[in-house]
Amino acid sequence: MHENHRKRMRNRILREGFENLADHELLETLLYSSRPRVDTNGCAHSLLERFGSFKDVVEADIEDLTEVPGIGVQSAIMIKLILECAKRYARDCAVPVTRYNSLSQILHYLFRLYIGVTRERLYMMLFNNRMNLLDCVLVSEGTVNSTSLPLAKINDIIVKKKAAAVVLAHNHPSGLAVPSPNDYELTDSAQVYLESIGIAFVEHLLIADNRFYPILKHRSGMFRSSPYGKNLGSDFYKLFYDVDETTFTFPPLFSENSEPTAEAPEPVS
Repeated sequence: MHENHRKRMRNRILREGFENLADHELLETLLYSSRPRVDTNGCAHSLLERFGSFKDVVEADIEDLTEVPGIGVQSAIMIKLILECAKRYARDCAVPVTRYNSLSQILHYLFRLYIGVTRERLYMMLFNNRMNLLDCVLVSEGTVNSTSLPLAKINDIIVKKKAAAVVLAHNHPSGLAVPSPNDYELTDSAQVYLESIGIAFVEHLLIADNRFYPILKHRSGMFRSSPYGKNLGSDFYKLFYDVDETTFTFPPLFSENSEPTAEAPEPVS
């Protein structure tokens, strides 16, 4: 019986493609490989009932997925592969940038790193003094609402990559793009430390709820060290801040125009 159903589903996909499959049918088909002799239709419905949407299913932790009856570790891994494949596809579709001299370019790079992330992550983008990207490193990962600033690790990475400037970014997985007192404290600590070792601290970005907030811009203004020679670079920052956090929103993951847009009318609340 299950074999006949799978054969009909396979023929339907070959005839119509995947676009017309309902969410539960897509999950059902995905689970065929990990559950070759089981009716996966029921598992697919259980997943959607447990988590509420297809998005929430693929973003769930492996441990939570395996709490659903019929979903073992192998099936959970198959489900998590969906999100990782989507992120890498989106990354490879992005237009390569050599010099990141505007905030919109940096946001375009960063927002894909936070797709489906359910814990706070602190990333550090490292640049030379021409704002060419040298690397982007995951510095720390915390709980749902906290992460840390490991200064020794940051120093080691900067020295290894021979960076002249950095951008920090972290997320609020279940919140708004509104800095917390801890976010301001982290920013202040990073600024003092980076200035003490002669590194230009370009920005600390908070990303949440499809929005962003430039903490350093509001904390210190534009009269601070430029990555170009580390002189006070208000001229650099006037050009750098080419999008406004009150009107900006990220585009859909798979859109014809993959660049961030600043046309959304609603401000950050």
